[in-house]
Amino acid sequence: MFYKEEFAIYSTTELVAKKKRLKRTQIGLMILATVVGTTLALVMLIKKVHTGIEIVPIILVAGNMYPLLSFSTLRKSIQNEIDRRNIE
Repeated sequence: MFYKEEFAIYSTTELVAKKKRLKRTQIGLMILATVVGTTLALVMLIKKVHTGIEIVPIILVAGNMYPLLSFSTLRKSIQNEIDRRNIE
């Protein structure tokens, strides 16, 4: 069976744009997770509520690691496709 690269159907300019968009999305999600986790922690400290404080580290770790793991591999695949085209 013939295997076709996932990003082979896009032009190089489309790949560069897609890579930039993924980077912006990754950074945006990481900032959002940090803001949400910090805000939640501050509200809990100000209101002196200690139930649910365990969720803050989960939000921070998961919210920052998921975009790193998922979008980094996609960006790496796009860069590999761009490099493959530049070699040919």
